[in-house]
Amino acid sequence: MGISVFSWGILGVLHDLQETSVTLPRFCICVLHFCVGWLFLRRQMEVKSATIEQYLLVMPCFVAGGVVFLRSQPLVQWPGYCNIIFLLGSVLTIGALLRLGNSFALFPGVRTVVTKGLYAHIRHPVYLGESIMVWACVLACANVINFALGGVAQIAIVVRILVEESVLSQEYGLYRKTVPWRLVPGIW
Repeated sequence: MGISVFSWGILGVLHDLQETSVTLPRFCICVLHFCVGWLFLRRQMEVKSATIEQYLLVMPCFVAGGVVFLRSQPLVQWPGYCNIIFLLGSVLTIGALLRLGNSFALFPGVRTVVTKGLYAHIRHPVYLGESIMVWACVLACANVINFALGGVAQIAIVVRILVEESVLSQEYGLYRKTVPWRLVPGIW
């Protein structure tokens, strides 16, 4: 799987070389693919896996963000502020993924709890970055349908957080007491 995701990054770069202009969101997506591919290749095995029901509950999270991205206008037509918002979400996501390191996983499972870096302030910085990228896509082609899809994607991220936290270990309970905020400090 890691090699497959890594290849998406390579294919994205090759695609951009054929384009007349490389867009900031496309570059961010390529870097994210390289990062996720690398993490797949070196992740640790989970101590405890999620149930089938929990896997099914997190699946919409994988689809919802992609649907919002596909409904956005072509990347070369994005307003500058949407590029900057997408970049900020990407930087946050990549930084959090790199800090997560060997504990990275697509599906909920018990692994080593990471408590340093961004994880010392919020429990799910990867999902915050993903949320920011989703809303950049919505704003790039703002209409009622895209705002509704953005809301669905956000709900899917919240469900994923709740499912993931229900699977995690007792060590996570201590971490949860130290870092009370899941996604946005002072709010949730």
